[in-house]
Amino acid sequence: MNATATTQAIGDALGGEERLGPRRGASALRSIGLIAVRNAKKVARVPSMLVSAAVFPVLLIVLFSQVFRGVAENPAFPVGVDYIDYLTPAILAMVVISNASNSAVGIASDLTTGMLDRLRAMPVRGWTVLVGRSVADVIVSLGQVAIVVVVAV
Repeated sequence: MNATATTQAIGDALGGEERLGPRRGASALRSIGLIAVRNAKKVARVPSMLVSAAVFPVLLIVLFSQVFRGVAENPAFPVGVDYIDYLTPAILAMVVISNASNSAVGIASDLTTGMLDRLRAMPVRGWTVLVGRSVADVIVSLGQVAIVVVVAV
């Protein structure tokens, strides 16, 4: 049996050609989607991550809107601008930056736990792991941005 026939037999046993790897039709978009879903499920299944993702932006708005309320009474503060309207973009930036650091920590965690080694053994392009992780983190960030906008209004 030659190498091509062996590869074809393994591919058929695994469920067709799409499982054989990037050279045989594995879609990069499919890989990105699967990795993004994996990371999104991870956030949804761990209650502490879900609660912190929902509570952190609200806590920032409440904390900063009460602690620095006196800034709005300063004569140098722009006239006709509510303090919450002034504060909301800063909170949005803090949430996005926090999620970027959480993404870096998550990738480092995947590296130390051996998850990336497992993915390297699969027919997945290396860059799709980072893009998939980023897509999942952008989804979480969009959820947090929506929470900030709802609470700020």
